Amino acid sequence: MAPYIARRAPQLRGAILMAALARPIDETIAGQTAYRLRVAGQPEAVIAQQLAELQKAFARVRAGEAPDTEMIMFAPASYWRDFMQRNIPTAVGEAKLPLLILQGGKDYQVKQADYDLLRQALADKPPSQAEFHWFADLNHLFIRVPGESTGAEYGRAGHVDPEVSETVVHWIGQQRARTP
Repeated sequence: MAPYIARRAPQLRGAILMAALARPIDETIAGQTAYRLRVAGQPEAVIAQQLAELQKAFARVRAGEAPDTEMIMFAPASYWRDFMQRNIPTAVGEAKLPLLILQGGKDYQVKQADYDLLRQALADKPPSQAEFHWFADLNHLFIRVPGESTGAEYGRAGHVDPEVSETVVHWIGQQRARTP
């Protein structure tokens, strides 16, 4: 939501997008759900059934058939409807402030496809306006994980990788140096 917030807060000097979604939310949630069910060892028939139910619920939201207060995946339909109307790559491309985009390569929630869409949306911006960093061994929380991320590691104590912190600190320093 950073590019939308930035439009309303012109005093900002920049925005940092960590594991930023760029694909449609319903498509993203379907992929996340399928992945988590596969990791949990669910049969493909169960996965297909749950995905069909999700797609039906989100289709009702998109069509305006779901009442605003209907709960879908722990949020009201009005929330999902608002989210579905947003085109994040377009909003990012229209951003007037410098952006730092960070993505973990082992993130199963926000994928390389999202990162690539953001890169495409910002392709015409100079490096001072759009900086990208890919961290191959980090998950959605920017924590180093051995093997693939399953989400199970979210419940264990961990720390954001120092390289991420250093990247953020360096970028903020650059923004301060550019601003009178």
